[in-house]
This record gives sequence, C-alpha cells and structure tokens, in this order.
Amino acid sequence: MRLFCRPITAVLLTFSLTFLFVVGDDRPSRAAEKEVAESAAGAQNADADDPLAAGAEEPTDGDAPNADDNAPKVPDVPFDATKGVTFGPVGCFVAVLGTNVWDLKTEKPISQLAGTYDHHGLRCISDDGRFFAAGSKSPNQTDTAVTVWNTETGQRVLEVPGDKDAFVDFLGISRGKYLLLGGRHNDQIDVWEIETGKIIKHLKVPAVRISPNKLALSPDGKQFAYIAHDKLIVTSTVTNRQVAVMAPPSKEPGSAAAPAKKPPRPKRAVNTDASSIYAWTRGMAFSPDGTELAAYSTHPLPRILVWNIKGKLVFDEPLQMPLTIGHDETFEWRPDGSGWLIKNRLYDRKAKRVVLSVRVPFAAQIPPHLIDAGYLIGAFGNDRERLRAIPIPHERLNESIQQMVDQAPSYLKPGDAVSLRLELAGLRGDETETRKVLTEALTRRLARENIRVAENQATVLYFKLSEKAGESLPVYHRQSPFDIWGTDTGRRVTEAKGSAVVELWTDGENEPLWRGYVEAMSTRSIQEAMNDNSVRKNMLDRLVRLLSGLDMPYFIPKAKEIVALPAVVE
Repeated sequence: MRLFCRPITAVLLTFSLTFLFVVGDDRPSRAAEKEVAESAAGAQNADADDPLAAGAEEPTDGDAPNADDNAPKVPDVPFDATKGVTFGPVGCFVAVLGTNVWDLKTEKPISQLAGTYDHHGLRCISDDGRFFAAGSKSPNQTDTAVTVWNTETGQRVLEVPGDKDAFVDFLGISRGKYLLLGGRHNDQIDVWEIETGKIIKHLKVPAVRISPNKLALSPDGKQFAYIAHDKLIVTSTVTNRQVAVMAPPSKEPGSAAAPAKKPPRPKRAVNTDASSIYAWTRGMAFSPDGTELAAYSTHPLPRILVWNIKGKLVFDEPLQMPLTIGHDETFEWRPDGSGWLIKNRLYDRKAKRVVLSVRVPFAAQIPPHLIDAGYLIGAFGNDRERLRAIPIPHERLNESIQQMVDQAPSYLKPGDAVSLRLELAGLRGDETETRKVLTEALTRRLARENIRVAENQATVLYFKLSEKAGESLPVYHRQSPFDIWGTDTGRRVTEAKGSAVVELWTDGENEPLWRGYVEAMSTRSIQEAMNDNSVRKNMLDRLVRLLSGLDMPYFIPKAKEIVALPAVVE
C-alpha cells in the first residue's frame, strides 16, 4: 500500500501490505468487555437504564464509553468475497466471513455458523460482537426470514419466520440483546429480545412505512431518527414520543472553504426542498457519543449535514466527491467525531474536505471499513481475497491540514488558479468539440476543489489524450432488455479507445507535481443510434465520468516533509 503525494516534493509514505501487525491475545474475553445481556421480558426485571426493555422508564443520561484507542490492529485474514463479509460497528473486532466467525485481533476463527444465509441480504453484528443476524433473502422480497446466531458458539439463538405480506428493509441489533426489524409493509419496528425469542415492544415510526437507509438508532438505544417525507424526526424508544425535529437543510450547502466558490449547479432544474434532499439520503448515523446526528445526501450534489440532539443544524457542507449512486454505501463516524468514512474516502470535519482516498480494486465487493480509530480494513491491492488493515496516518494528515489552514507556502491550494493545456493525439472526431468537452470537464473537476482556471498561471494542468480505434464489431438491434440476441443490422462500427495522462506542472520544477491516468473505452451497448460518431461520443462521456472520480490534489505544499492532500492509498 502506498500513500501517494507528488513525485518530487512530497514525502512518500510507504506501508507494506504484507506486514503483519500481530499482537498476542492478552485482552480480556469479549464476554468480560461487555455486560452479559440480561432478560427484559417483564417490567419487574427491566434494567432501569435499558430504553428498549419492556416497561422501561425514561432513563437518565449516562456517560458514553470511551473508545479503545490502544486496541490491537487487524493484520491479514483470508476470505471468499462470493460468500459475503460482515463487519461489526466501528470498534468491534468480530467479523463474519461466509459462515466463519473470526476474531480480527488475533487472526483466529471463533466458530462456524450452523446453517446458511443469503449474503446478498441484510446483515449486522452487535456492537459487542456476540450476535450476528442475517436475512434469508436479498432485499425487496417478502417472506424473508431472519436468523440470529451466537458468534461464540455458532449456534442459532433466534429464528424469526418470514411473512408473505412483509418485507425486511431494516435490520439491527441494539445494546447487544435486541433484534430490531422493520419493513415497508407498515410503520413500526418490532423489537425482539434475542435470549427469550419474544417481541417485547413496537417502535412507531413517524411515517407511513419503513424505508431503507432512512433510519438510525442511537448507540445507547435511547432514541432513533427517521426521515418522514420533508422532516427528520428523533423519537424516544421508551415513550415512542417525538423528542426533536431537525432543522431543514438549506437549498445550498455552506462553502467548503472560505472564500470558496461553489461548484457549478447542474444544468437541468432540480428540486432542492427538504423532501428531495432527504429522499436522496444515502447514509445516516448518530455520533459515537450520541450527541449528534449526521446524514449524507447526494441531492442535488453530495453534501454532509449534522444536527445536534436538539435539532439545530450545526454543519452543512458540500462533499468533494463524484456524484455516483451505489448499494450499501459506507457512512461511518470516526470514533472521535472528527469526520466520516464515506464510501472509500475519509472526510475531515475541520478541513471540510476529503483528506484520504482509498483506491479499491475494480469490482471489489468489500468496501473499506473503519475497524477502529487508527485503521481501515478491506481488500486492497491486487489480492481481493485477503482482508488487510492499513494504518491511517492521522498525524501526517493533521499536519497537512494545519499547513493549509495557515496558508503555508504551497504550489497549489484551494482558491488558487491554474492554466489548462490540452494535447490531443490521434483524434478520430472533431477537435473543436473535443476540446470543448474536455475543457468543461476539467474546469468542473477543478472547481469542485475550489481551484479556478485562468490563463498565464505559474501552475499548469496538462491533459494529454491519445485516441485509437478498437475492434470493428457488428451492430445488433435489440427490441428490449429482454431481447438477448437482437437482430443483425448488417452494419459495423469501430470501438473507440482513449487514454490520457493528467499532470500538474509548475515553473521552476523539472518534474510534474502530480500525475494521474484515465483510460476509457466505448461500451458495446448504447441506446442512441449506433455509428462511429455515437460510439466515440460514448467513449468521451465515459472519460469525463472517470475525470470526475480522479483523485486530484487540492493542496500541494512546498515543504518536502508535508503530505499533499488528499493523500491516496493504493
């Protein structure tokens, strides 16, 4: 794994992916780390501080547990991605790899689950690692059963049968002893006590139904937040009463850095009311101490919103990330509340920017996960079947952030301007139009980092594109997506390929400050009329999308010992 900076002036931080951070198992047992779950079937036995117990009274606030910042770190564990991998919450070192339960601290298997589950379905692990829950089917299906296993023994401890009229759109485990299930078929969450196998409570959701990715439970189980159309409501799990309505987000997020220029708005008209922003929420979570609630929305552009527990909007900033939509997008708080892991990027709250980007192998099925405050775990490099941990260089990143805030001497920083130079070779289409498309794409990409484009600047962004023809292929007409083979039209078109080197140069240096690569090829299935021009346009469109996701630096300090931002892990 390499942490990339600029080739000539930044320090190159190197970590070996094969290095093992092996630590002996000198910690207490997991049972000793967490209080053993107690029965809460009746009010007379309810824990006074247990908000989900049957008959529980409104609890008083208590101190949140401290994160184990000195915990051993995860080294190297084999897995089969086709059988599914499930991580626990941040700070939990139990993982389920297929049907094998692993202790990630010791690299040792704990147990093997009795039976199977659908690894495409919803899954979760309790915060203490004692229980693993999984659905019997992938999402969006009725009659989905849910099974809970004890990870220490591998035995099933709770079976919730499927219902032909019900969905499972929300699945969670709270306080290490309650299974929470909900679906779009109604407006409530069923609370099952795992040890007794009984439903002990129904939590009413302030909406007509449960929707995926629209609910978050506080770490202490005292409250849950839910999006109800144009409102984000926090409800007590004890009283089932509303305790706060979060202030609506503004139509425009705050500036990423002062005096920052906002990214260009989409050309088409978009709704920017609260309901539209909430509808595109891709992740929502309470802070580790339960005092704040954060949401990540992609509408109309990626943004992060944070409210305090009383409902005041305290943070609303644009997110400098490509606008992409995917399933199971990672959205995790850093244990100290200083930022979030969003997909494969680490966002720093103080800097209001992405400070670390993790390059994930193409088609890798395991997104990066925060195992604790200091390490990310995932499938990195070319080996997609080994879980590896990589350290987060907090001190180096914080040092760079402070240098940027202090306006230390730099080749590039937010608010600066650069010139554009396009070098096009082997063009197979109109040069004027190609230059226009690429110039607009590069200008948008730089604007996302609050970097302007202007003539006669000391720093220049070079874009060197080389085009070439691919194979000559027959054209088939398909009546519908279900028409697998289609009808041969008798025509042929030539595939289009484009590869580009993107470099930042500055006066007085003999090597580029930074270099990136993008390569695109036309798809073999497009909906518009297929000819050589449309195929080439398809290739350019893909090239533009790749530019949007390129990890381009926004801060390049002159001091050689300071890391450029964002740092890139590959």
